[in-house]
Amino acid sequence: MPLNIVHRGGGILRTLPVNVAFARPVRVAASQHHIKRISFAACRPLSTSVAPNVPRSNFLVGNFARSYATVGRMKGSLSKKKKPIGRPRGTRNKKTEQKTGELTDAQKAKEEAKTARAEAKKKKLLVQELKKTALKVPKKLPIAGWTVRITRLMPEAKGPTQTGRETFSKACELARAVGAEESQRDEDVAKANKAANKAAYTAWIQSHTPTQIMEANQARLKLNRMNKTKLQPLQDDRLVKRPRQPWIHFFTEKRLTDGGSGTLTEVSARMAVKWRALSESEKEKYYQLARKDRERYEQEYLKTYGIQPPHISKKDSKKAQ
Repeated sequence: MPLNIVHRGGGILRTLPVNVAFARPVRVAASQHHIKRISFAACRPLSTSVAPNVPRSNFLVGNFARSYATVGRMKGSLSKKKKPIGRPRGTRNKKTEQKTGELTDAQKAKEEAKTARAEAKKKKLLVQELKKTALKVPKKLPIAGWTVRITRLMPEAKGPTQTGRETFSKACELARAVGAEESQRDEDVAKANKAANKAAYTAWIQSHTPTQIMEANQARLKLNRMNKTKLQPLQDDRLVKRPRQPWIHFFTEKRLTDGGSGTLTEVSARMAVKWRALSESEKEKYYQLARKDRERYEQEYLKTYGIQPPHISKKDSKKAQ
């Protein structure tokens, strides 16, 4: 703790005789944090034998002004903590926000980049989960005679220094040079592969529950929308067929007789005109078919998947109920 030197005596006492006590100033060490303790130096009553008629207030202030000194706080004293240089990581520049009221272009770009990275990470995790749910179909054997022939001749066409494209080109040349008997043998292998693929696919589908197949098809549909892929839905006869709406019942019944010839788009356009021309009593027949089909769907869905079917929102759903 720093000490200050305070005069004890002095002032008017310096004009007194030399042999008077306290005629010369005496310095006394006092702590600056305990101001009251220096009162003995300035406020102590004077001896009546020295200056009986001198008021103490005449040299009280002068003593303080001349002798009481202040110094700065030393290290380790009760001083305020220094603020850290800069600003905490991840915080915004408040000065800039206070001046402009909004983020700067650099801050906006940083926030957008951070949001984009978070969205990309979230999408990546979602795609990984969907791929697991979508199930991976077993690899199929070639079902075309030409493909079987190329696959068979690839090891023969492969050279020590050839690239993959060169090897494939040479295999194509060898495939064109095969005889009729060898070519027929490759066609027979292709037909056998087709039957083997069908049996393997059926066995693979049966190894999963209908609920897993249904969820896999839903995941494949989401992946197609997100990544613009073309994953085919899994074929399983155990899956519950969705109920058909009144318009579909009408189209299925009248297509061959009233649809006429042409593409599916042209036939659908003509059938739509006839459907809108029907009266409500004429449409009641197809509404009844739709209600029965929906009852069938709800029963089969609960039996197959063990849960209630989701709500189907269609234009004719209110009338079909």
